[in-house]
Amino acid sequence: MELTSRLQQSRDADAADAAALHWRWSLPTESLRMPSGSLEFLIDAHGEVVELGEGTFALVLLARLVPGRQNVAVKAFELEFGVDDAMVWQEIAIMRRCQHPRIVPLLGVAIEGSLLLVAMEWMRGGSLLQALQPPGDKRLRWAERGCQVALDVAEALDFLHTQLGILHSDLKPANVLLSADGRASISDLGVAQVAGSSARTAVGYNRAYAAPEQLVGVRCTLAADIYSFGVLLVALLTQLPVVQRGGWRLPSAPQECPQEAVDLIEECVSTDPQQRPLAAAVLARLRSCAGE
Repeated sequence: MELTSRLQQSRDADAADAAALHWRWSLPTESLRMPSGSLEFLIDAHGEVVELGEGTFALVLLARLVPGRQNVAVKAFELEFGVDDAMVWQEIAIMRRCQHPRIVPLLGVAIEGSLLLVAMEWMRGGSLLQALQPPGDKRLRWAERGCQVALDVAEALDFLHTQLGILHSDLKPANVLLSADGRASISDLGVAQVAGSSARTAVGYNRAYAAPEQLVGVRCTLAADIYSFGVLLVALLTQLPVVQRGGWRLPSAPQECPQEAVDLIEECVSTDPQQRPLAAAVLARLRSCAGE
């Protein structure tokens, strides 16, 4: 991909470590002032930058911070010609507000020419999408980790909606990342929008998980995330990713899963946004399912 090629071409010829690509980066403080640091993109045995994944708008690359040697995931975006830097940093400021144990933390940001580099904590368990791919991770069965993953995502949504009034707008298994011990955090807040904004026609969504109002381009409310969460619950209960819009039915409750979880899905995917439960209610219902 072109982004990878550009990073390869930027390799620091004076790097003492031949297995790393050096890049100057910045760690935003609360005021978004930027003390300098160093970021190294890791290189594999073939001399290629290590890729963790690829999305619609960005590559996700493996890097490490210097000093400290902490491995991080870096999303590399190609900024369109004429993009207003102020708008970019406004979006970064929103990401900085989203500090919660169940949201992948932003560690640093840099703009190098037309490249936007966003450094985040590296989640070693990969994405929920990867875990759901056949034959799937059997540990995601509802009674083992599936219920906990659902609770983790619901906690993150409750924080975004209740505390910050932020619509994620692209909730899907690829944007749910797992730690080494299977705990879940949501990521990719790059298309998140503040509730009440005049520009809340959601972009960047996945059709299979998007709410009906997103598909027709009308103004969305926080309820759009609840619809997406309902479809994500379908994926967790069936242990299969939803790949086609409307290509699923409400699942029968697995033996170890209470019927209440299936009932919750039906409420979340209501075609009427006003009939969907609030994130706080979703979290409370799931806690009840888990016996908390």
